[in-house]
Amino acid sequence: MNKSILISFLLSFSFLQSTDLRVMTFNMRYNSSKDTGDRAWKKRLPLIKQMIKELKPDIIGAQELRPIQLLALKKGTLLAYGTFGDSRESKFGFPKGEYNSVFYKRGKLSLKKHGTFWLNKDKKKEKKGWDARDLRICTWGRFKIKKDKKTIWIFNTHLDHMGVRAKIEGLKLIIAVAKEKTNDFAQPAIITGDFNMPEHQFKKIIDESDIENAKIIAKKQSGPSGTFTGWYPGSGATIDYILIASKAPISVNEFVVYERPDKKFLSDHRPVFVDISF
Repeated sequence: MNKSILISFLLSFSFLQSTDLRVMTFNMRYNSSKDTGDRAWKKRLPLIKQMIKELKPDIIGAQELRPIQLLALKKGTLLAYGTFGDSRESKFGFPKGEYNSVFYKRGKLSLKKHGTFWLNKDKKKEKKGWDARDLRICTWGRFKIKKDKKTIWIFNTHLDHMGVRAKIEGLKLIIAVAKEKTNDFAQPAIITGDFNMPEHQFKKIIDESDIENAKIIAKKQSGPSGTFTGWYPGSGATIDYILIASKAPISVNEFVVYERPDKKFLSDHRPVFVDISF
């Protein structure tokens, strides 16, 4: 067989095989001085690392990480992960505010392009948008799967907790940017984050954009119903989401809201992850 024909055949065959990924969104909570005892960052950090080691997510969209937390996470378990993302604010040229960092397994994924934009009408750096109380950003990346060269995009955000319009307009902006970068979702995209609102407030937006809530289309669901506990036991509110946008079929095999068996808090939010095939 001609060598070029063989290579073309092998490439075509690899695209026929499904690629499995585990994608997580997790608001890890900033290191507040008000958090004492088991809520303190130094107590939660080893538990978070243990969770990542056990669950082995391929991509993690994190929220609320301050610079010192980001440095702490990069040590030990997360040495196998690459990370990217800009702080939402700076002082004298140095990062000051929170990150929406994205972590990814370097052994499985190759990062081809990445960036951060601010959630305001002009996407202007370090500018608040609409009625937001805080600066808000979206961190994005384009990956190639090393095994089969398939492309997948990630858009990770933390929408404002106060501004009603800022939440809606911020999500609309993220979807618009995602559509532009993926050629109207010809390449699959995943939007992760803490949206700070229930689904009914944004359902019309994603329906009109042919975007699906991973929880709704998952073949299997497990874990508590709520994602935000506010440090209290029980189900809690659902404000953390994983959205799927793709013209090509993506199978959501399982949707999980994770909780430790001993009920110890990793954060005031629960990690959420999906197992997908595409």
